[in-house]
Amino acid sequence: MLLEHWPDKRIVSASYSKDLIFGHSSFVRDQFVERPELNTSLKADNKAVGRWNTHTGVGGLYSTTIGGAISGFPMDIGLIDDPYKDWSDAWSPATRRKVKTWFDSAFYTRRQQNTTMIVLHTRWHPDDLSGYLLKDHPDDWQLIRLPAIAEQGDPMRRPKGAVLCPKLHTLESLLGSKQSGGIWDAVYQQDPKGLGDDAVYHHFSEARNVRNTVALNPALPLSIAIDFNKRPGSHMLIGQYDERADMITTFDELYGDRWDTIQIMRDFTDRWWPEQSKEIRGGRGIREIQIFGDSAGRSESIYTSDSGYKIMQRALVPLGVSIRRRVPKQAPGIIDSVMSTNDALSDLDGEVHWLIHPQCKKLIRDLREVMPDEHGKPDKDADFTPTHASDAERYRVHRIRPLRQIAGEGRVNV
Repeated sequence: MLLEHWPDKRIVSASYSKDLIFGHSSFVRDQFVERPELNTSLKADNKAVGRWNTHTGVGGLYSTTIGGAISGFPMDIGLIDDPYKDWSDAWSPATRRKVKTWFDSAFYTRRQQNTTMIVLHTRWHPDDLSGYLLKDHPDDWQLIRLPAIAEQGDPMRRPKGAVLCPKLHTLESLLGSKQSGGIWDAVYQQDPKGLGDDAVYHHFSEARNVRNTVALNPALPLSIAIDFNKRPGSHMLIGQYDERADMITTFDELYGDRWDTIQIMRDFTDRWWPEQSKEIRGGRGIREIQIFGDSAGRSESIYTSDSGYKIMQRALVPLGVSIRRRVPKQAPGIIDSVMSTNDALSDLDGEVHWLIHPQCKKLIRDLREVMPDEHGKPDKDADFTPTHASDAERYRVHRIRPLRQIAGEGRVNV
């Protein structure tokens, strides 16, 4: 035990459950009480289950729950064990935001110059706490992943296909648990990639559809697809379509909290457009901007008589390029547009017709996470926030490569 060798170390541990974290704390505390052969003992006046000190009066353990107060408790060792209760907890955007916020604002701020932090949990979700620390946190975190079935380059040097603990799980029993690819990858292999066939956009694969080589081609029209929303804000996706290659690309995304159409267009014309290289700008490069979106954007405001598309077009005219609106008179069926999106991600022959730049983080999150409702449509009741970027591109993809289901004929391009 660490405190047996370094009794001055201050440890802070946290978990989603008070019972879980207090159970760990009381077990360690009782070892120092019940085992006289240990050199470390407890300070007589401080033996509470969630907060106790060693005989030095300096070192000890403070236990709390995720979201709990830890002000005034500097740490030499920080431990987080299971920040999420279960699958649904980790897949809740609100819970994930709460965990990240608490980590950044409370737990992380208690570190000292030489503090060691260890985060241990089942990798339920690609953007869980470990995913956040590996991809977006400024520190250089080390990942130790122990899959149930060894893969190439196993950290324990197991041969490929060897099980982690054969006394508890045989290879046959593990493979018998492999019902959902997404759940299997996350829970057993500790490599969450999404929900596979369970997600709305089940043809999406980051390995297949996300490329950092995606770039704008000055010879092609520029596409801007928009989803009009005041809450949480409008979303715009910027890309192109190469008809000869039958390839849709998404290069960038614009959004802002509570942004309306005027604000997002101001960001496009005043910041995004000038920042791009001269080769794509009007007169010397891209000569046409195509607008895609929901037919609802045609509705006019009762206050200004302006529709969303009128505002967009008025903002784009000063750029000196041709403006073409490619918005249907009626919104396509949601299932039809979802089918079109999945076909573009990967068609029946496994061909990819849509590539996305990794900077489009909200779009990638949507394609990976949006779950279906009972009718197979994107479930906006469970959480409406992670659907707007994918909705905007769903309108564009279906307008460019429409795929519809016709009774008795399966699905066909029309």
